[in-house]
Amino acid sequence: MKPPVFSSWTADGESPAIATDASLIDAIALFRQYPDMRLLPVLDAERRPVGAITERDVKALLYNPFGHALLHNPDFGASLTAYIRPHPCCDENAPLAEKLALHADWGAPDALILTSRGIFVGLLEAARIARMAADAQMALAQERLARAQRIDQAARFFTADIAALTETLLRATGDMGRMASDLARYASETMLGADRMTKDMADTGAALGDIAARGRSLATAFADITRDMDQADSIREAVRTRIAATDDRAEALAAGASTIDTLLSLIENVAARTNLLALNAAIEAARAGEAGRGFAVVAHEVKALAGQTREAARDAARNVGAVKDNIHALVAEQVQLNRKVDAIGNISQSIDEAVAAQGLATTAIATNVEQSVVSADRIGQQVQQIQQDATRIDQDAGSLLTLAEALERTIEHLRDRSAAFVATVA
Repeated sequence: MKPPVFSSWTADGESPAIATDASLIDAIALFRQYPDMRLLPVLDAERRPVGAITERDVKALLYNPFGHALLHNPDFGASLTAYIRPHPCCDENAPLAEKLALHADWGAPDALILTSRGIFVGLLEAARIARMAADAQMALAQERLARAQRIDQAARFFTADIAALTETLLRATGDMGRMASDLARYASETMLGADRMTKDMADTGAALGDIAARGRSLATAFADITRDMDQADSIREAVRTRIAATDDRAEALAAGASTIDTLLSLIENVAARTNLLALNAAIEAARAGEAGRGFAVVAHEVKALAGQTREAARDAARNVGAVKDNIHALVAEQVQLNRKVDAIGNISQSIDEAVAAQGLATTAIATNVEQSVVSADRIGQQVQQIQQDATRIDQDAGSLLTLAEALERTIEHLRDRSAAFVATVA
């Protein structure tokens, strides 16, 4: 049997140990030699721990009435196997948390067996484990205290920054509110302008409607003239004797037709200008956004009326052209009018009445055209006012955008500081 392997524990600080092939008597001798020892590691031939013998087991044997007798029995005291119990082992360089966890998992034994690469190096007693745990708790408490101080300082800075940034946000919000009020006022003014423009456009629409009615009357008069001229053609041989008188009337009629051409040209020009104004008004209404939606509808209707007026003027021009052609034909055939002078007198009277009616219609057309011009001028002034209001709204919108950008930068700064605070806390 090999002698027990142990160290002079009290001399150089090493923990005593015993070999697996030692006897129970040798183990008891070590416990007697070291009264304060609570645990005796048992090592194999390579000094690897296989378990441990506890003081409790040895005392239980010694306090047994038959213990001493058993010890003197060579068969009983020659082996440690019956008293070797599993015991927690841990590498001496393992983290403290691992050692504490292992100690707790094994029910807080008197010591942990320490190894280095599996080789026994000593014991880590429970008292030392408790001191190490207390030291770790103290270090942790100090670290937490320092961290709490850092968090408190960061929180104060963060609170101050939040207060300043909040004040900035409040000022920016106030400015944005005032800008919003100005925009609302400008929108109200734009709406009032749109209402005035709506009334003017209604007047213009009525005038254009009257122009259309007058145009129809003029067309009817021209139809009457055409019928009379057809009758005059049938009796042209009878008007030869009155050719001199009919020359004057033909010249007057030609002059009237030229005047009608001029007026029709003026009407078409007015319709073109009205169409252009309607287009410009529609563009400005689109720029005005929601406030100009109603005016855009009116502008569309004005454009449609202008187109109808232009078509009516063109139809009238074509009719006047036909009349002029008939007049030229009448002048060319005046030689034959001498034969039917009496009949041509009646026809001339009808022509005079038709021309008179045409003159009244032309006068009314001129009046209505002037009214359309005045209304167009008023529309132009309103459009200009809308444009100015739109410019002001655009400028205010730019200022509002600048404020929004400043607010965004402020919020980003707040976000960065919040992130830094969170990082500090983490």
